[in-house]
Amino acid sequence: MVRPSYTKAAGGLRLRLAALAGAAALAGLQSPTLAQEFSPPVENVEWTWADKPAQLAPDLPNVLLVGDSISRAYATPLRCLLRERANVFLFATSASVGDDRLADQLFEAGALWRARFSVVHLNNGLHGAQISDARFASGYPDLIGSLRHLAPDAAIIIATSTPVRDAGGEGLSNARVIERNTAAVAVATLQGLPIDDQYALMTEHSDLHVDDIHYDAAGAALQALQAAQTIVAALPAERRETATKGSWPSCEAAPG
Repeated sequence: MVRPSYTKAAGGLRLRLAALAGAAALAGLQSPTLAQEFSPPVENVEWTWADKPAQLAPDLPNVLLVGDSISRAYATPLRCLLRERANVFLFATSASVGDDRLADQLFEAGALWRARFSVVHLNNGLHGAQISDARFASGYPDLIGSLRHLAPDAAIIIATSTPVRDAGGEGLSNARVIERNTAAVAVATLQGLPIDDQYALMTEHSDLHVDDIHYDAAGAALQALQAAQTIVAALPAERRETATKGSWPSCEAAPG
């Protein structure tokens, strides 16, 4: 059986399943077992990115960002905003809600870090165009359950996915992003989880797109500020009082 392999790259862990699937096909290994292992269908490039602070402050709460390349873009300014307030961990992936691999990837990162988290900020919804919106919706409560297992004491924040420009191709249309956001908000409302409406925020800043999906540094900084505000509000009361003191530092985005 072909297993995904992990390699360190630029401080993170990248996972390239597509290459493994192609190699397996060339080797004549396309069996039902292999097809199930890579179901739902993978994208051309699959990756994960697990990133912890270079230096952990033991007296600060730990915050986990779970997302994709959008989260990676605002992770750097968010860390700056939350310095002296929280240790910010990042787990980003091309695996979508509804993809059976996602929980395993999260648990592997958690096993590496062995950290206790006070807040989890979840922003996942722009990958996995092959996954039906129905499967995405049904998989969302399962992912919340996995996060509760990984971080049993954490407050979980649900962030909506940001708008995309419809340019054809194989990615998600903005209509599907809205559909997925509706499903995510429904789960958050049912479970009483706080919502970070990143979609509404960036709808007002479409001029900051650098391509059909991603934003420039100014856009990432806006996202980071709103995420920071929702994270601080979700901290335990004794931590929240300290974290809300003082003004936000001046921060700029940088590549994740």
